[in-house]
Amino acid sequence: MEVVSVQDNRRGEGTKRSTGRALLTAACICLSGWIDAAAQLPRADEMTIDIQTEAGRLESALNALAEQTGYQIIVFSEDAGPHHSAALNGQYTLESALDALLAGTGLEYRFVNARTIAVAAPWRFSPPRSPEPRPEPSRPVPQPKPSLLPPPEPDRALRQAPVIVSALKRDEELQDVPAPITSFSAPELELSGLQNLRDVARLTPNFVGSTFNNTQPIFAIRGGSNTFSAIATSKPIVIYVDEIYLPRFSSADFDLFDVERVEVLRGPQGTFFGRNAAAGAIILTTEAPSLDTFEARFSAEVGNLDAYGLRGSLNGPLSDDFAGKLSLSRVERSGYGRDLLSGREQDDLARTSVRGALLWQPNSRFEALLSADYASDRNGGRTLSVIGQGDRNRRTSQLGIDQRFERAIFGGSLRLTYSTPAGDWISITGARLSESDEAFGFSGLNFALLNSGFQQVDHISESPSSLTQEFRFVSTETGTFNFVAGLYLLAEDSNRIVDRERFAAGAGRLIAELRVDQNVETEAYAAYADGTWRLSDTVDLTAGLRYSVETRTASLDFNDAMLPTASFSSSGLDESFDALTPRAALVWRPSEDATYYASATRGFTAGGFNTEADTIEEFSAPFGPETITSYEIGAKFNLSGRRGYLNLAAFHQDYDDKQEFVLTPDTGFGTIVNAAEATLEGVEIEAGWRLNDVVSASLSYGYLDARYDDFRIGDGPGNTGNRLGSSPRHQFALGLEGEWLLLEGRAQLYGRTDISYTDAYFTGATNDPDLLIEGYGLFGGTIGLRSADGGVALELFGSNLLDEDYVLIPSDFVVQSEYLGPPRLYGVRLRLKR
Repeated sequence: MEVVSVQDNRRGEGTKRSTGRALLTAACICLSGWIDAAAQLPRADEMTIDIQTEAGRLESALNALAEQTGYQIIVFSEDAGPHHSAALNGQYTLESALDALLAGTGLEYRFVNARTIAVAAPWRFSPPRSPEPRPEPSRPVPQPKPSLLPPPEPDRALRQAPVIVSALKRDEELQDVPAPITSFSAPELELSGLQNLRDVARLTPNFVGSTFNNTQPIFAIRGGSNTFSAIATSKPIVIYVDEIYLPRFSSADFDLFDVERVEVLRGPQGTFFGRNAAAGAIILTTEAPSLDTFEARFSAEVGNLDAYGLRGSLNGPLSDDFAGKLSLSRVERSGYGRDLLSGREQDDLARTSVRGALLWQPNSRFEALLSADYASDRNGGRTLSVIGQGDRNRRTSQLGIDQRFERAIFGGSLRLTYSTPAGDWISITGARLSESDEAFGFSGLNFALLNSGFQQVDHISESPSSLTQEFRFVSTETGTFNFVAGLYLLAEDSNRIVDRERFAAGAGRLIAELRVDQNVETEAYAAYADGTWRLSDTVDLTAGLRYSVETRTASLDFNDAMLPTASFSSSGLDESFDALTPRAALVWRPSEDATYYASATRGFTAGGFNTEADTIEEFSAPFGPETITSYEIGAKFNLSGRRGYLNLAAFHQDYDDKQEFVLTPDTGFGTIVNAAEATLEGVEIEAGWRLNDVVSASLSYGYLDARYDDFRIGDGPGNTGNRLGSSPRHQFALGLEGEWLLLEGRAQLYGRTDISYTDAYFTGATNDPDLLIEGYGLFGGTIGLRSADGGVALELFGSNLLDEDYVLIPSDFVVQSEYLGPPRLYGVRLRLKR
């Protein structure tokens, strides 16, 4: 049986009728036939057959499905053309096969009769408001052969489409993965107004996003975090863009432009991602070129604070086996902060992003994907506002200095895939480079307004670069054993220069002038394997192991212009570290709609050197890796025939040899040591429900109790018993999304709104009340009107619509001050697609 392609001729001069509405009418007429068929045949979810389709064009996969099941599948080429599907290889019901192929496409399917299925955009299936003649099909519909599978229940409009993720190195349905993963698709990112990873954190349980300054974003997953800035240190969270590792967070605070999917993995990910995945991993996947259909997209927006944004992309085939994609973005906005002394604008935005890709697919077995990206941004620095002095406006500062920030990011990758009956051989080569330059006020008040102390100004230049290579084999999914194995190599060379000046209170006499020039070279190697055994029809056992080894070589030039005798230089200091990071999980699936799991995983954060030390002794003393071992139980449910879902997880994590920074207040520098042990326990809930055929709701909740079991400083109790920094006890988010047909299906009203709440939390281990961020809630959303074919859309959007003043980072350095998150931002956006 083959796929029948149907063209939408509503743009022509003939009858302007919706074929999709007619198909639904036919389906209603045939309802009695469905009932008769259901009485004679087994239920669809009780019968499976072996289905095999190759990854590639969606229409080709649907054609293979039609041939193997005996169903006739009618496809609207305009809807299906731009989409690809993952490969299927195994036992599927008709429902599960269609769900898997259509996952992430936004398309739906309906039964026209007992043996014919229509696949199209959701708006085509809307009920007509008045009787309309049924259009003739584009060509005769062949009679189907006897089907191997019966039709499913006719409540398809209330079913939610499956979500496909690739975080564990193969495409899987999110509800089948025995791990806590939150995934956001491109439409969800756009409708929820998630422009960066800090926004993503608001809607993800036990994920906190904040920022100290432009080059130092702060991310914490389940309490795992640090605030180190030295070049020879690492974070316990890894960020990957198209499977390429970002070496420094200074290049991580970017616009989520041209991103197809964001996946947040909570808990240790040491087996698949190795070093620096002790707390979790963030995986970003960009849109790939399409070999099937040409698509052009453009959007223009204007907003308050003189904001404007222009974005565009071209994607489509260049020949039979070549495809290309080019995306561009330009965004500008005036600042929402101002320095009262200098008159300079702060927290403004000017950002340019470019991303391109070429895909070569000469046959069904081989694929080469070459990608490159560039981004640049600049602004006038952060608005660090003193508390209790001046005009008491929380969005003005009194620094009186030339704050500035500029950054450029470059990246490229080559992914080669060769498919065999046994599995896929994959090679991924990547390069990342960024250069940033930032001058900012470290303390919150100009020296002329201080009664005592000093004003500190930092100027930081940073240029990390990395080369990575991964070789991976992903076995074909079989009934008994599946596995992933690979080798990973990393070479990193990074430089960071900190120029620090201090001006005495009153007259502003220069009392300190320091330069810290740091460089680190890292070489890392790893081998890993992860396999799943099917012990029975309902029970799986997964075990994995990764061995990692790395060497870091650090150099430091410390120059004190005011006290030359304190200056020193040291180079060629090296240290090697290794780690074993296992994973094990026992999974029970009593039905297609329920997954229970218990797992144990471990991750580690690499050791290093404190390259911002002010003595050679502190620099010469390396600190070792830290580890997080997690024990977790969880359950994932599809509810009421996939009308909703419910995901639950409870975890206990042991944080061993935690790396901590101990500040020396007189200099602003300090030392990094393996000083602490901690316990992290919590619960996570994610749920969704389709309220009716137009409105869906989603909910997420995270509870976290993260405390130090042992963190002593000298002979005193230190911070033992305190809560970890960036660890709110509660996080909550609620979302509503809807689509309504207007003008007899010729237009569609759509929208989404999200409310989030983050409980109060401390920013550091001391639990100083002056460094407490009070709990806050944020509200935002999008509402729009688009044409039936999606070619034209007009949207109103807004974030922080209640204009909440919430703190990103407080400071008690010299004076009490604070840095607030963005205020209310809103605008209007026009989208065009062809």
